[in-house]
Amino acid sequence: MKRTLPYLLVFAACAALPALSLWPSGGYLAAPMTELPVRLWIYRTFGVAHVLGGWVDAIGYPDGGMLNNPDPLGTLLYHLLLGLGSETAFNVPILLHLWGNMVAAWLLARAVTRDDLASVTAAVSFGLAPLVLAYPVMCAVTDMAILWPYPLALRALLGVPDRPRAGLVAGLWVGVGFVTCPYHAVVFGALVVPAGIWLGARLILARHRRAPLCPVLAPWIRAALYGIAGWVLAAGWYVVWMRGIMGHATSQMSDDLLAFTRPIYPYLELLPSSPRRYTAYLVDWFAVGKPALVSADFVSRFYRAFSPGILVWALAAVGLLFARGHRRMAGGCLLAVGLLVVASTGPYLPVTRSVSLRVAANPVWMAFHYLLPGGTLILEPLRYGFPAILLLAVTAAIGVRALRTRQGRWVALIVPGLVVAETAILSPIPVPLPTWRPVVSPAMARLDEVLPEGPVVQLPFFDRGSQRLARMHFLDQGVHRRPIPDEVTGLPPRYVASNQFLAAMIQAEMVEGEMRIDMADPKLVHEDMLGLAQDGFVGLVLKRGEYRSPAHAARALHIGRQAGPATRIEDVEVFRLPSLPAPEDPATR
Repeated sequence: MKRTLPYLLVFAACAALPALSLWPSGGYLAAPMTELPVRLWIYRTFGVAHVLGGWVDAIGYPDGGMLNNPDPLGTLLYHLLLGLGSETAFNVPILLHLWGNMVAAWLLARAVTRDDLASVTAAVSFGLAPLVLAYPVMCAVTDMAILWPYPLALRALLGVPDRPRAGLVAGLWVGVGFVTCPYHAVVFGALVVPAGIWLGARLILARHRRAPLCPVLAPWIRAALYGIAGWVLAAGWYVVWMRGIMGHATSQMSDDLLAFTRPIYPYLELLPSSPRRYTAYLVDWFAVGKPALVSADFVSRFYRAFSPGILVWALAAVGLLFARGHRRMAGGCLLAVGLLVVASTGPYLPVTRSVSLRVAANPVWMAFHYLLPGGTLILEPLRYGFPAILLLAVTAAIGVRALRTRQGRWVALIVPGLVVAETAILSPIPVPLPTWRPVVSPAMARLDEVLPEGPVVQLPFFDRGSQRLARMHFLDQGVHRRPIPDEVTGLPPRYVASNQFLAAMIQAEMVEGEMRIDMADPKLVHEDMLGLAQDGFVGLVLKRGEYRSPAHAARALHIGRQAGPATRIEDVEVFRLPSLPAPEDPATR
């Protein structure tokens, strides 16, 4: 422990570096206009008692239904730390995950290289990788920051040839990873492909030497059985729970809805020209400079930064070329990295936006998409970048070990600092990282002054006429405590899209692009406005300042006046929907 403690403290210091962005003004460690409001709503709604999710009627009104919690571990940590304030309770778990990612990568690299100091490079390269800082951290997709189970699982697998029961430990860690973020379990499961290639090569070599195949195959077969058992023990119960959520008749995250949001042939969402940018380009993996940061507005504002740094790539090449005794491991890791990088580009394998395959024919992505269990659930091929940067970091540590052997201990001491410096100065990651302190309008606490108890519709639905949904509605709901029709999925609420009055209100926002909602029958506008009251809604809450322009706000106000005059509270216009007549009592007839 005395030998390990200094490294753990170094990793804690490195993991705390993003927190410097919070000084001196504080806030949440997330960029503006991202998924932060949704994450805070999830944490506050599910709490400790319902940490795995459950019945929700605060959103998705008038239907309500079952909803899973995408980040149960984050929810637990948030509530444990809530006494320190909401911002601290949100930020600290992210930093803890970054620290855990570094420790796990260091343990994996140390098991490979047998070199504590050289393995620090792997820890820093993985824990502070631009893709990790850009997607899970800047975008507030907090469950995606939980990567540490997978290096621990791979570390366990290193002992399989001698101890097949190590597969049980690996299975347990993968199960933990599945519970904390199921999508990561799928993309790290892609490592089965290069592992199968490696095992096949060993079998061919054994056959060539006329050696018995049983000693090669038997440990891995037993390890696979142990691994399945470990995964079932750790995550089997969670699969049953998720199937209950997704298969429920009222599910807000149903199988059908999830399938609707996933790409199908010809995968138009994954075209290189798609504004959603769900894929990487090959050049992204070697991008240098702040302008290389990928920003895409769709539902929320999302950021991507793929290149792990030129230094990390160079160290990996050194590991392959000069690491005596580790070239086979370095070669296997780089083979897997190559496959994962190619898969991250999606079906059209774009080199750049304008240079790609003309048809969806990327064989690596196709294999992962159709052959991996759960592969069709991966909306964003760029997620295959996470296992790629892990293996690249381990290969870089092999390179550092080779340099240390030739040049001395000083190489291993300075390289981690150089990796951090390159990330800060040359990578697409902005320094300091963006922070956000969203402010809820004081009017949200005063709706009771003008509205009776009941659900409300908040407008605008889109953020200033963009393709971003107005995710602040989720924080507003936590203040006024009234049900709203908004949903957590990356689509406009289903109820809103079917109500012609609300469709007219959205048209007044002049939203252009893929998420534009068109009216099916303008004649039903007034009728559907009355239908809002029939479905239980009591009012419209319109934020004039969040429209693209005053003219767009005026257009929406004009349509809203069909419900009656507006009452201004603070910076919000509130329309009280017409009350329906009480049902006639048969006894009075």
